[in-house]
Amino acid sequence: VLRRRGASYDLIVLDAFAGESMPWHLATVETFREIAARLSERGRLVINIATAASGDSPGLARIEASLLQVFPEARVFLGA
Repeated sequence: VLRRRGASYDLIVLDAFAGESMPWHLATVETFREIAARLSERGRLVINIATAASGDSPGLARIEASLLQVFPEARVFLGA
């Protein structure tokens, strides 16, 4: 879907995670660049991932670091 020419989306949801276990290629800078290329000017990427309740985990930190190489900001919202 991401490689379709001309396709542009206002919202892309990435929800392929089982805890912090995921298909590794979905959390790479390269994948996030492909996603960014398909987002409209004001589009958003939403990622659903389970992590430590405190939000303090190496897996989440790695994903956030990769996101910040592509996007100007990344926000983490913790929920029960």
